[in-house]
Amino acid sequence: MPTTYTQADGEVLDRLADVMERHHPTLHEAGVRVGVLMAASDTGHAVTHGGYPALATIKVISLKDRVLKGRDAELVIDLRAYDELTAAQQDALLDHELSHIALKKHWYVSVKDADGEPTGETELHFDTDDLNRPKLAGVKGDWSAGDGFESVCRRHGAAAIEFHNLKLCHARARRAADEGERAIDPRG
Repeated sequence: MPTTYTQADGEVLDRLADVMERHHPTLHEAGVRVGVLMAASDTGHAVTHGGYPALATIKVISLKDRVLKGRDAELVIDLRAYDELTAAQQDALLDHELSHIALKKHWYVSVKDADGEPTGETELHFDTDDLNRPKLAGVKGDWSAGDGFESVCRRHGAAAIEFHNLKLCHARARRAADEGERAIDPRG
């Protein structure tokens, strides 16, 4: 059976909205609308990126599709894989995908009261398209482990460049996680 798509249920949409509000406040404040499709396949991977299996993908959609679909970006999630994740992993997946989109250009303006005095608050401003929707840009990840070959790993073992690339990525991810943990508990 080929890949089939259904619209995400309220639980997924609520989780996405919560993750966006907590971790991507500029997207939330700009009112970015993300359509979510759940993909399923009995014959292979339901979602791929660059020809490789993926848990999810997200993309900014064209102006024409914005008119048709009423959204600014489209997120496709592998339903089977998503259902196997813990709630924390689902949040992390959605956070990761939202990190791949950003407001193309945005700035903050100081809010003034009726007398023209600054209130101490700021207001988000951003570039918009012909539909008066926020202009978005795709964002690449901070790193990539690249591709890999099992045959090279079999032939070269731990000397295979695949292990080197994975070690570099793991080190960067571990360093970022440690920094995040210290920010939560500064005693650590």
